[in-house]
Amino acid sequence: MAVAYQWDRFELSCTRRSLVADGRPVPIGPRAAALLIALIERRDEVVSKDRLLELVWPHSIVEENNLAVCVCALRKLLGADAIVTVPRRGYRFTRAVTEHGERPAPAAAAVGLPLGDEAVPAVPAAGRLLGRTAELTALLGLMAQHRVVTVVGAAGMGKTSLAVAAARARSSALRDGVVWVDLSAIDEPGLVWQRVAQALRVEGASGSDLRSALVAALFGKELLLILDNTEQVLKTVALLVQTLVAETPSVHVLVTGQSCMQVDAERVFRLRPLALPPRDATLEQIPGHAAAALFVEAAQAANPRFALCADNRQVVIDLCHRLDGVPLAITLAAARLPAFGLDGLHARLSDRFRLLRTNALGVSRHQRSLRAALDRSHGRLPAQERAVFRRLGVFDGGFTLELVAAIVCDAKLDRSRLEDAVQGLVDHSLLEVEYDAGSPRYRLLESTRAYALIELARAGDTFVAR
Repeated sequence: MAVAYQWDRFELSCTRRSLVADGRPVPIGPRAAALLIALIERRDEVVSKDRLLELVWPHSIVEENNLAVCVCALRKLLGADAIVTVPRRGYRFTRAVTEHGERPAPAAAAVGLPLGDEAVPAVPAAGRLLGRTAELTALLGLMAQHRVVTVVGAAGMGKTSLAVAAARARSSALRDGVVWVDLSAIDEPGLVWQRVAQALRVEGASGSDLRSALVAALFGKELLLILDNTEQVLKTVALLVQTLVAETPSVHVLVTGQSCMQVDAERVFRLRPLALPPRDATLEQIPGHAAAALFVEAAQAANPRFALCADNRQVVIDLCHRLDGVPLAITLAAARLPAFGLDGLHARLSDRFRLLRTNALGVSRHQRSLRAALDRSHGRLPAQERAVFRRLGVFDGGFTLELVAAIVCDAKLDRSRLEDAVQGLVDHSLLEVEYDAGSPRYRLLESTRAYALIELARAGDTFVAR
């Protein structure tokens, strides 16, 4: 087989499966490229539809319409008469072709993929990876075995920080490194493909051509694509990931969000709160628990004179418990230490949504306050799940599904719909699930419960629910 074919103003690279016209790259998907190569290699004959399906989709069962779509796309690129249909026999490529060896890719066709740490954003102090050694090891093991992994967790749980650490650990093992795409500022699903194209430095394509251009840019690349903060555009991200899994055999994907994508190739890694120190932990034992270690480090960053000691030991432990071991809540609280002191900080947790916020530069909008993070999560819930969520606020501690049914079910919400809503809240990382002798027991994190009670009062349901 020749390495490259040339005709008219076109040149086709068989090794890169890329098409160039007048020295400029032309977006072409891998299936269309495979079909074009198959036709050119057999240009002296009419190639049957069955033979083309076998060559382009080996070991797959596909509809004949897929072939017709590819032929139509190629005719738009090359000219209507470049591929002719021979009735009841198949297709034939009509152009006179010359063969030659491989040439360097033209500069305009090069897709610049950032490598290694250059693709990984700097992690702010609030998102530093601390106490997650076991989680990082487990995540890397999962990524080594599966092409698509989603890190799922509640708002502020440190998903981005864990993904950054995983990216740095994996970048050297992949020939083309890591590409990082932050989707936190994107609320319009149609912009997802464009944002990924910008990260890959793919220019000049839009609409349906953008999909083909992205696939062509990634085909043959061995890299890790990280899609961070995906919850608000999850359906579009799922479609993008499905496309890449099907069309780019060497691309691995790591996704972070509050919900999983529910695609076939996906493996879910659920991130839990940081380890809490026992209520009776000694002064020496406290730093060995990640939640307390993070609080002490963040407190010392805000006030270098702060030190963990016997006098403040119990307050630090209680703070970590009341903040649920959630990294965002802990770091936001520690940042207010210089203004209020440790005891003042502890006292103000009764109004945690006023306390836990920051105006620091470089912090994304949904990470500037705990309230903003929960608003973002709550805002995506269907009306039925919102109603169940706010009524769950009356439970102080864990609860069973039977208790929930007794409180929540009414003429508008039967047991079946309730169970669907509970499943939805678990999927959105708003409801924690623990298992006691195999039976599920649910709970809201304390900050999440405080938010649910606010929503309950706003809906005028407090008296009835209590």
